[in-house]
Amino acid sequence: MRRIHDPEAIGRRIETLVPPSRAARAIVEAVRPDLVLWPTLIHQADDTEVIKAAKALGVPVLAAPASWDNLTTKGGFLVRPDRLMVWGKASAEHAIQRHGFGPQDVHITGPPHWDVYGHVWPQGDRVFIVGTSVHFWADERQMVEQLAAEALMAGWKIVYRPHPSRLKEDRAWVGPLTSVELDSRLGYDLAPGFQEHIADRVAGSCAVVAAFSSLVIEAALLGRPAIIPAFAQSAHGPGGVLTHSSFEHMQSVVEWPGVFLCRTLPGLIGKVRKAVAGTLEYDPAELRRRALQVAFADGHAQERIVAAVKEMT
Repeated sequence: MRRIHDPEAIGRRIETLVPPSRAARAIVEAVRPDLVLWPTLIHQADDTEVIKAAKALGVPVLAAPASWDNLTTKGGFLVRPDRLMVWGKASAEHAIQRHGFGPQDVHITGPPHWDVYGHVWPQGDRVFIVGTSVHFWADERQMVEQLAAEALMAGWKIVYRPHPSRLKEDRAWVGPLTSVELDSRLGYDLAPGFQEHIADRVAGSCAVVAAFSSLVIEAALLGRPAIIPAFAQSAHGPGGVLTHSSFEHMQSVVEWPGVFLCRTLPGLIGKVRKAVAGTLEYDPAELRRRALQVAFADGHAQERIVAAVKEMT
């Protein structure tokens, strides 16, 4: 009875009744691949037709969910791949328990673009603030300005990385904040040690301030504490970022030693002060161990991906 009322199961049944489009089938027939490798956000259906065509033609499909939380926040597969490559143990459990994959069909590879976190870098002394869009963190500007004033009086430095969607407007008001360095560099670079990689910013910090970014995980991989402004207003309703922190994929993360939820701005400033002074109480090694359960970032993800592909071809 539960399956009858399961909208995802109903959606998959309906999808099986609809043949793949002629264009998608023509693409697969023209390429004649031994394997289709499917990087996926799961909730986007644009590539479903190609995957359906591959399955109809007997071509195996190996999918790679784009992020560690996709298997809990993005719904189900309209067309199920044969196997999955996931970021870590947590995602493997989600794939098995929530999506019904067999343990033998889930490969823990780690995120290839995080191979740079395969070792712990020397710790810096700056506070790294990671912005989100206006839609998700409406009072971000106020918090940055308050921390900037505190930093100016105390003699320490902030690096602020705005969200790409608000970079233009943020340049105007961040400029006069003399204790804040504006970091407008975007994206990742796969070359380990390359100076434009955001890992340089994380490594150069004593703490990361982030609302609900993957930067919390990246900081933990380097043993850096993360301070989450749980008082912030957001699209998640009256509870704001605090509501987001209660979502399933975040519940375990906010319990890690070294991840601090702050329900007030004064409380957040107090935590930042302790981070700069080196008096925050947490175990960096244990923090990294927890993060490796989510993102198996030991520097060898690309090798494991190649091995998973070879196993299916």
